[in-house]
Amino acid sequence: MLVLLFSAAFGAAAQSRKEGNAGFYSDWFVGKTMANGQLVDQDDLTASIGSYPFDTKLRITNLDNDETIEVRVTDRPGPKTNEMIVVTRAAAEELGFLDAGRARVEIEVVELGNDHRYGEVAQKLSVRQKRHKRGGLAEPGKKPSPFAYSEP
Repeated sequence: MLVLLFSAAFGAAAQSRKEGNAGFYSDWFVGKTMANGQLVDQDDLTASIGSYPFDTKLRITNLDNDETIEVRVTDRPGPKTNEMIVVTRAAAEELGFLDAGRARVEIEVVELGNDHRYGEVAQKLSVRQKRHKRGGLAEPGKKPSPFAYSEP
């Protein structure tokens, strides 16, 4: 019984910690919308990671210099990201890897967020609804614009 409790506790602790590479948002992303609907602000302590729900608080430790900060998950990484986590410029500066551009980090969950929406920011519309939204079709009962393209 004691072995089962120990292995269950060890498994939960192992799942809450991860090691990997961290990078930071370039200035190109400032003002762009993140996956949770907020705008990227380089002065906030936020992060982009795909394996935790939004609003999860993470403790990030730079394994090279032992600097530690807490960030909030607000974004999802792009498909071509080589880093496990991407943080804002302020977070990278506090962790001490702003000049290097990347760092080997350990991530630990402080508080798991309960916002599990992923991809709900963009509504799923039918092809007809998308065309109507961008002006290609008239609303039901209204005359179409002479500049609207025809339906297939």
